[in-house]
Amino acid sequence: MEFPKTHSAKGLLFSLFLLAGSLPSPAAPIISEILADNESGLRDQDGDWEDWLELYNPDPDPVDLGGYFLTDSPENLPKWRIPDGIVLQQGQFLLLFASGKDRAVAGQQLHTSFKLENSGEYLALVGPDGAAIIHEFSPTYPAQFNDASYGVEQEPVTAEDILVDVDAACSTHVAPDNNLGISWTQITFNDNLWTAGFLGAGYDRGIGYGDLINADLEQVAFNQSSSVYIRVPFDLDRSDNIISLALDLQYDDAVVAYLNGVRVTSLNAPGSLGFNSIALSDRPDTEALDFQAIPLNSHLHRLRVGQNVLSLHLMNSAADDDDLLVRPQLSAIRVTDITLGNQAYFATPTPGQRNGSQEQLPTSEVIFSHRNRTFSDTFEITLASTFPDEEVRYTTDRSEPDATSPLYTRPIPITDSIQIRARVFGENNAAGPIKMRSFLKLGDADLQQFNSNLPIVILETWNRGDPGGGNPLDGFMAIIEPDPETGRARMTDEFDTDTRVGLKRRGSSSFGWPKYSMTVEARDEEGLDKGITPIGLPRESDWVLSGRYQFDRALMRNELIYELSRQTGEYATRTKFVEVIHNVRGGPLTYSGDYFGVYALTEKIKRDDSRVPVARLDPRTSREPTISGGYMFKKDRLDPGDSGFNVGGLGRLGWVEPKEREVSGRQRAWLVAHMNEANAAIRAGDGVNPTTGKHFTEYIDQFSWLRHHWLNTLAMNVDGFRLSGYYYKHRSDTNGGKIGAGPIWDFDRTMGSTDGRDDNASQWDGSGDSSRTWSDSRYIWWGQVLANPDFRQAHTDLWQELRENVFSTVNIESVINDFARQIDGRDPLGANAAGLGRSPAERNFSRWGNASHRNEVRILKTWLRTRVGWIDRQYTAKPLFSALNGMKQPGLVAAGDEFSFVGDGSIFYTTDGSDPRASGGNSSSTALLANSNNPIEIEDTTTITARVRNGRGLTAWSGPVTAHFLIGPIADASNLVVTEIHYAPLPPETSEELAAADDASDLEFIEMKNISPEIINLTAVKFAEGLDFDFTFSDVTSLAPGEFVLVVRNKAAFEARYGTAHSDRIAGEYAPTRLENAGEQLHLVDGLGNTIANFRYNDNSPWPEAAGKDGVSMVLDSSALPGPDYNVAGNWISSAIIGGTPNADEVISGFSGEATADDDGDGYPRLIEYVLGTSDSDPDDTEGRISTEIRSMEGQDVLTMSFRRISDTVNVNLVPQFSVNLENWFGGEEFVPLVSEENQGDGTTIVTYRASPPQQEGVPRLFMRLRAEVVQP
Repeated sequence: MEFPKTHSAKGLLFSLFLLAGSLPSPAAPIISEILADNESGLRDQDGDWEDWLELYNPDPDPVDLGGYFLTDSPENLPKWRIPDGIVLQQGQFLLLFASGKDRAVAGQQLHTSFKLENSGEYLALVGPDGAAIIHEFSPTYPAQFNDASYGVEQEPVTAEDILVDVDAACSTHVAPDNNLGISWTQITFNDNLWTAGFLGAGYDRGIGYGDLINADLEQVAFNQSSSVYIRVPFDLDRSDNIISLALDLQYDDAVVAYLNGVRVTSLNAPGSLGFNSIALSDRPDTEALDFQAIPLNSHLHRLRVGQNVLSLHLMNSAADDDDLLVRPQLSAIRVTDITLGNQAYFATPTPGQRNGSQEQLPTSEVIFSHRNRTFSDTFEITLASTFPDEEVRYTTDRSEPDATSPLYTRPIPITDSIQIRARVFGENNAAGPIKMRSFLKLGDADLQQFNSNLPIVILETWNRGDPGGGNPLDGFMAIIEPDPETGRARMTDEFDTDTRVGLKRRGSSSFGWPKYSMTVEARDEEGLDKGITPIGLPRESDWVLSGRYQFDRALMRNELIYELSRQTGEYATRTKFVEVIHNVRGGPLTYSGDYFGVYALTEKIKRDDSRVPVARLDPRTSREPTISGGYMFKKDRLDPGDSGFNVGGLGRLGWVEPKEREVSGRQRAWLVAHMNEANAAIRAGDGVNPTTGKHFTEYIDQFSWLRHHWLNTLAMNVDGFRLSGYYYKHRSDTNGGKIGAGPIWDFDRTMGSTDGRDDNASQWDGSGDSSRTWSDSRYIWWGQVLANPDFRQAHTDLWQELRENVFSTVNIESVINDFARQIDGRDPLGANAAGLGRSPAERNFSRWGNASHRNEVRILKTWLRTRVGWIDRQYTAKPLFSALNGMKQPGLVAAGDEFSFVGDGSIFYTTDGSDPRASGGNSSSTALLANSNNPIEIEDTTTITARVRNGRGLTAWSGPVTAHFLIGPIADASNLVVTEIHYAPLPPETSEELAAADDASDLEFIEMKNISPEIINLTAVKFAEGLDFDFTFSDVTSLAPGEFVLVVRNKAAFEARYGTAHSDRIAGEYAPTRLENAGEQLHLVDGLGNTIANFRYNDNSPWPEAAGKDGVSMVLDSSALPGPDYNVAGNWISSAIIGGTPNADEVISGFSGEATADDDGDGYPRLIEYVLGTSDSDPDDTEGRISTEIRSMEGQDVLTMSFRRISDTVNVNLVPQFSVNLENWFGGEEFVPLVSEENQGDGTTIVTYRASPPQQEGVPRLFMRLRAEVVQP
């Protein structure tokens, strides 16, 4: 029987079931793949599409195939002999054409003497004796199909290899023209003259991408070019075992990638590229930050052993766009071994390469008539495919549908909770992707009516019981968020999030609780991680549903302390309260059976840019600086199967990220050695490592350690530090590579919980085996660092600082009240069935033990009030200023006034801004001793820094208090004005500038002016937002009438550009803060805390755009004085010259006189000459004459007009226009767009416009003119 070239699905099924080949032992050469119907695939040397077969050696030893035979006839086993000299190494393939051409010369293409029948026939590899069958398809291989192959599944044992990481070395270049073509993408291109750096590359003139950028391109690209060329070299020691290649990209706005000179992907980029190409559109920042995965498997053959290069053409949506970014990661999957499987079809043949697993020809996706949803009444769903010859098969038992699954023929009635998984099958049973829908029946009236002010989470495990602690239980999760208008989430609403999930029970002691916590892993249909953004939280796949209730009857202890941590500036996991419906018993959902109570959907602690932002550690990394960071570890119970690692002073630690199995021996050794280095410093009497000379504060991040300790101590965490104690370590190029403490975790047994050990708020430590606050042998480091006098003083200072804001009773109870309103928010009358409870809290405790949530909240508040009050009393209080006997309080005073201190102990103070406490604990040499209530006379403006010392020891000193006694007139909004902001200077150019400035931001400045007739005092004037600068003890603390004061980012850089003539007006530097080029909020306050200026500038119209891109500054228009509204964009103008006018008024006159006069008779009216910057009294002054030119642009000839104009025409509007008949004139951006503008650095700019008439026939000629009109400034 002759099979046709196309086959029915039934034919394929018949062949699969009845025609199976034999599999050899893994140590024998095998026929690994055949293609018997080659219509358009691999050609032979003659250009013919001949059938082919492939041999593979799985044996660890080489096999000499010379003398072996191939045959298609069981009666003629030695039919075609493989020539001598053919040796297959381990894992190697040999490709032979089954063409009938009979060519058997070693080193050349091999062709058998027979062809392969697409209907199926016998095929065997025979030993050199001509009789021993090494591998055969018997009685025949199955029917074959167009361009599909058949063979043995070869499942790889693989490992990921990062070829190019997001911080790899790179070279960047902004091309001035198209001379390079695409030569720069080739391996052999010489980029020695390019700028060397590290990925990511780009710039951000706001706050979005700053932490991602190492190669800052703002100086070379912003407002200069919309395109940047980037080369990233990498080396390969072998490429034959790479089976998958992928490029992951964060990019803004467009990128074209080349691999070894060949374009491999284009994203948001035009088809035809040039040196100044622009992106097709402006990408939103939220999209740009998501990595876009680009599979490059079709380009695997482009990889080379030795040097390779990934080249990137990065494009912005416009040269003056405020941000630009590219962060690539090129990753490969390498095969380390191969496991042989069953015989299978492959839609993508792989001649000479490893086979995959069973594949099918591509088909369409299933189209469901309904989304995932809940329902009460029976309904029907329909399934469909895109093409008429396809069929849909489905399952209802959650198994993957295959060619034997039920065939969809009619609508499916949905009567009970069900999950339908379906896929399309095409010709020859080629299968499409699996799609899934879950329909959840609401089985009782209580649940049908159920609604909540909290989001509702529905979990369905399809009658497979509760999840355990081993392998995740496959299930389904849906989240219904409250409607923005009604504020209620209803069980009958559409799902806001729905996904397949893996569920695991969490906890140690809490593992067996009836209301258990769960790990939730969002998955796709293939079972792989899938990022979701539930309830507005940042995208991730791993989440926790925390159901703590046994010890935390207020249901908020974790969430409270996490919120306080974030307020102190330390990341803690973000949470959302939810009510959970969890069906573990199958059947319809019911309130009585499935309501699980109030939970907190919580981020899982893991490495992520939006969670713990340590760098990803490549398993291959073995050198500094990359080996120095990217670690997360914990003081806690080890994960199953882990052994952890030991560090002196902390004991045994467990790996968090990377996982223990992913950490190389060298990485483990490096981290342990570094941690032990830190331990040597911590245990040293002076806190200094005797070998490295580093103080322990150079190893640990004091900021996070102090906050971590106080958060645990405030809450009296009985498990703190010894359990659930997390740590992280950045690379050496981030925060000095210091070891951070946190994020905090697991606080349900705290703050007067029912655990009991934390009952007494008026002592440092809980009872029993509770963690100890000051010294504990289970975590020695903490006690040792807190025994250091200066670290301990910083600890005291932080407590007293936090008590004034984050840890204030007002703030703590505000957070509690907010959470209580969510958890115990009263339902509207009749919202839910009677008896369920009027709030989430009531429903929770109806299900899980009786309690009054309001009483539990009162208990929590009372405990915390007691706690903070008790801790306050353990420390020496800060000094106060007496209000008795006419003593003055800080603020505005007069010469001769007096003040005095009140404090419990000796009060030491300074007037020079220094700390009255010296390092080590004694009073400083400049400190003055004051007794309580002893008057101190004020002779001049004075800044006081004071502490109280009561006794000796680590807690003798109070925290500092700083106060200002100001003698007027003081600077305020009536006399001090912000007159100039230079936020986007040109990059350093001269040798002096380059020596002093690292980048353009070092040349920033802000100018202020005294507009009053009196000398004003600047003490205590400071920026409350935007910059970090305080005029107290600065180099300029008073201003005479009409005087200016400058605040600069880098004084040396400023003087290199502007000279030293203004140096006496520079108050100081505000580095490391900087002015954002895209605009930011600036808030300047006076010494009494009143606002002088509070505004957000911008570099987009109506704000002066030139100030953001042309190197000119932004100047306050004098017409806005004396009481300027800084938020009105029209009150600001661009400076007339590049670099601005520091320490001077901007002199702007504008046009005046008769606009149409032509004094020199050159045909240019006076107003036009003013705009061009030429003289109306000199006919030979033609520097700024208008010129026209026909240019080729975008494939067509266009008329352009160019002229030099003064940069700021103040009171003149310019309108370039065109006409086709000298009667009707057209202007504006639509008809006469700006082509280019080049600032000349002398107060003038050369601009070019083009005529852009509507496309129409019969336009034989064009005219252009420049219209100018005087307007009110």
